[in-house]
Amino acid sequence: MAFGNLKFDTLTTSDAKNTNTEKSLDTSYVFNGSAKAWFQINQDGTQAFRDSFNFSSLTDGGTGITSVSYTNNMNNANYAVGSMAKDASGGSFAIIRFSDDVLTTGFKFVGEDASDTNIDCDTTTANVNGDVA
Repeated sequence: MAFGNLKFDTLTTSDAKNTNTEKSLDTSYVFNGSAKAWFQINQDGTQAFRDSFNFSSLTDGGTGITSVSYTNNMNNANYAVGSMAKDASGGSFAIIRFSDDVLTTGFKFVGEDASDTNIDCDTTTANVNGDVA
């Protein structure tokens, strides 16, 4: 069975569940303005995704170090990642930084405290904006 393409510029819904008022959305916003991947993970103990979209795996690289891979790769390495983290030891400060080059297939990051010491974060989140290949 062959499938064709469905093409449209605007997505319209009745929004019956919330307001029963018609809503419209330009489809270019969905394609260009939406996060292409996101996750929330626990680095403390056995690292694991709590929830994610477009990430296929993660690898524990040691204290505070995590590598993540995309399910669908990015078009190029010129995408943006926003992230936040919470220190697992109860400290009030944690930062996430890239530890290697950003790749089309994923990236590696490190959790650090205020003194630049690697730490495992009990909640780490990130969202990725850019073009999927």
